[in-house]
Amino acid sequence: MKALITALLCLSVGTLAAQDAFFKDADAFLRAHVRDGRVDYSTISQDGRALDALVDQAKTVNFGRASEETQIAYCINLYNLLVIKQLADNYPVRSPKDIGGFFDSKRFEVGGMRASLNTLEHIVLAGVRKDSRYHFALVCGAQGCPKLASQAVRPDNLEAFLDARTKAAMNDTAFIRPGNPVGLSEIFSWYAKDFDANPLDYVNRYRDTPLDASSKTTFYTYDWTINGRQDATPPLPGAPGDPVNQLSNVQAYTPSVLLKKGQTDVTIFNSIYTQTQVNWMGQNFFGTRETFAGSWIQITRGVSKNARINVGLDINIKASGRTQDTTFAGVGEAFTFANDGDHRFGVTTIGPKVKIAPFEGVPNFSIESIFWIPLNANLEGTGGDNPLYFLDWNRPIWWNRFYYDKSFGDFQAFTEIDLLFRIPIYEGQKQALDIPMNLIFSYFPTPKTTVYVLGQHVNRYRLDLAPVPPSEDTDAITSSANYSTYGAGGKYQLTDKLQVEALYTNFWRGINSGLGETYNLGLKYIF
Repeated sequence: MKALITALLCLSVGTLAAQDAFFKDADAFLRAHVRDGRVDYSTISQDGRALDALVDQAKTVNFGRASEETQIAYCINLYNLLVIKQLADNYPVRSPKDIGGFFDSKRFEVGGMRASLNTLEHIVLAGVRKDSRYHFALVCGAQGCPKLASQAVRPDNLEAFLDARTKAAMNDTAFIRPGNPVGLSEIFSWYAKDFDANPLDYVNRYRDTPLDASSKTTFYTYDWTINGRQDATPPLPGAPGDPVNQLSNVQAYTPSVLLKKGQTDVTIFNSIYTQTQVNWMGQNFFGTRETFAGSWIQITRGVSKNARINVGLDINIKASGRTQDTTFAGVGEAFTFANDGDHRFGVTTIGPKVKIAPFEGVPNFSIESIFWIPLNANLEGTGGDNPLYFLDWNRPIWWNRFYYDKSFGDFQAFTEIDLLFRIPIYEGQKQALDIPMNLIFSYFPTPKTTVYVLGQHVNRYRLDLAPVPPSEDTDAITSSANYSTYGAGGKYQLTDKLQVEALYTNFWRGINSGLGETYNLGLKYIF
């Protein structure tokens, strides 16, 4: 470990004058572009020559034989400058989390080697000397961080600087939130081993007015919104510099994004699918209106501090009905809440699930796996002497969803590819695999609003070992099929925690499928 630290800090050539020049230029840069902890990323992004020169200086200055104070000051300044550089290079950007590999995968030349921000913080800096005060001097570019100093730290003022940054953070009511419980930054949870067993003891060491050490504590959710200056121009709506600089959930929690530890998402997605024609074996059939309504209740919770693992449970409540009345009034048959040959109603399935972001450097790619378990032995309506109407699939379903999105300013492209296995458990049932493929284009006209268009294509494959002719098929509903849809929708943030979504889709073509349309209304509450 010592060899690695030395290699990262040593260069072949260096002088005291070069070290002094680096600290002097870093100080001038921070004084010019940082005000009250906020950074003018807009100006830096338009002319980054001074910052690029500083980063180049850091590559060629020899700190290997320097004092411990010089090495620590160098690492703190370089860390903060590299954070600013990444955000300025990608500006406008809403969060460091929106830049893949921001802390781990992005590497910079340091001492003739390439190192990430995490390497600088956890290996190099901690290897020189461990100090809990680093957490309040290193600023990750988010509003949840302690405020960034508008001056560089120098070797001759290192101790005073670390004390001042820690004291400023402990007395900042946005960072330490007095009350009962006292609101603490998640930094005290992530790095608990660096602080006292009772974190309030540590906080009070630096506070002007100590808090009651017996108070309960809670960790408020870290705000990853970029720490841009509010007077920076031109800002994106809802982005750095905008008065509404906290991202709304509509913007922050796209399907690819996972919840942070301790956050909970309760979503109720209500849908009505109705059809008056069906394609079967290449022919279209008319004359009956069939309607399927449902409420899909999704409960999800973040369980990992790095926002890479979520767990949850899905519950499906469904109703269905059919009638010879092909007018839209026939949709009401799905809401008689009866169970007979033309109507069904009930809680149909529950499904435990897990969602992960498998790659640290690709935070906008995630995988969700759900296993739906049927709660009734005759959901498909085929059993018994008096067959019932179809309500839901009467077999376990293993649904794997692969999400990826890419943002372009106020626009976003989102893709989803699924593998959905229907698993037979009763005699006569067949296995099937559905592969839905979705493409969505979204536009964010305001910080609280998004509108989008979508297209979907689904192929269903019958996984029989020995396929049977259609006339002998005992499980026709799993026959090979495919269909395509298009649709449009929108979301709006009603409150800080509650959003509403409306969506319309049309099944414009299909083989062995219905040719209907859906009307959807969803509510999402994140707390």
